[in-house]
Amino acid sequence: MELTPPPVDQMRSLLAGHIVAQCLYSLASLGIPDLIASGHVTIGELAAKTGTHEPSLHRMLRTLASLGVLTEPLEGRFGLTPLGAFLGVRRDCQLKDHPSRTSSTPPFAPPFVFLQCLSERVGSV
Repeated sequence: MELTPPPVDQMRSLLAGHIVAQCLYSLASLGIPDLIASGHVTIGELAAKTGTHEPSLHRMLRTLASLGVLTEPLEGRFGLTPLGAFLGVRRDCQLKDHPSRTSSTPPFAPPFVFLQCLSERVGSV
């Protein structure tokens, strides 16, 4: 028997869809799946390698860990799940040619563009 979440939880998921899409786009655009494919990497290392604002990147990665895209077995150390591996360029899979991997334009470009925000906040608190 499959349990359906309560309507309020379903609506919350739908309303957060654009945020999740921006997080996934940013993760793939920054190349993070490939950076963590071989093991867990600290948030400091990832921020340095991607030129992003560490606290903002940390929040984004924790969001994706809560959705099963990444793992965070220890505070601030992230790894890749089989689900997240589909966003890496090194994996030969059906998503490698998806527009989110081949276009410089996010699939949904709201006024607040997540990737740009991550990059612009480097060096700020």
